[in-house]
Amino acid sequence: MAAAASASSSAAAVCRMCLDGSSNEPLISPCAGCRGSSAWVHATCVDRFYRARRVWWDLRCPTCKHVYEAPAALALGRVGLSQLRRCRRCGSSGGGGRGGGEA
Repeated sequence: MAAAASASSSAAAVCRMCLDGSSNEPLISPCAGCRGSSAWVHATCVDRFYRARRVWWDLRCPTCKHVYEAPAALALGRVGLSQLRRCRRCGSSGGGGRGGGEA
């Protein structure tokens, strides 16, 4: 399972998003498409990128375009669902601009 992989065996591994390899947060490989040094990322970096994009229906890796695997996909899906529910309550669109309902 790629999502549960750990970069602890690779001392030179760094997060492809923040470029930090010295953080106390473990590096994960949340998708099947990214390999080598581009496979590693912090879960919080994936979360920050997803929230900044605000395209709640899109659970694909921005690098390789593969769908994220569990548990990363589950965590992002929960965030997206929460955001969509919040937007629905307040009346704003918040769907990410491309129809919000595409899959």
